Amino acid sequence: MSAKLTAYFDEDSDERVYLVGGWLGKDGVWAELSRAWTDELRSPPTIAYFKNNDAMGLKNQFAGWTEESRDGKLLRLAEMIANQELVGLVGGVGIAKFKTLCDWTLPYAFPQYSKRFIARFKREALKQKCKPGTRPC
Repeated sequence: MSAKLTAYFDEDSDERVYLVGGWLGKDGVWAELSRAWTDELRSPPTIAYFKNNDAMGLKNQFAGWTEESRDGKLLRLAEMIANQELVGLVGGVGIAKFKTLCDWTLPYAFPQYSKRFIARFKREALKQKCKPGTRPC
């Protein structure tokens, strides 16, 4: 019997590039990480959820924190991810090409759209050749 795999992704873009990154792992690994993550969120200094933008800006849940206390929380959360059997995945496409891959009239919620978009995104990302350390591709 094979283990079920689940991936979680996030995306970002600027005027030059559209990026997608995330982690892939077995469901059991995610369950273990979820328990540890929740415990760390509840450990002082507590936060209800983690949002990197808030942490970096010392705003919202991180308002009033010192950089040192923020960095400690971030390091503990990052160590949890690093200690799990997860595979990191990342891909990028130039923003001009990205805009040609999408039909923005379709909502993200349609599974067939998601599959079609992901397949096209992957093909385009693989076509682009990047030299190590250069940006954008």
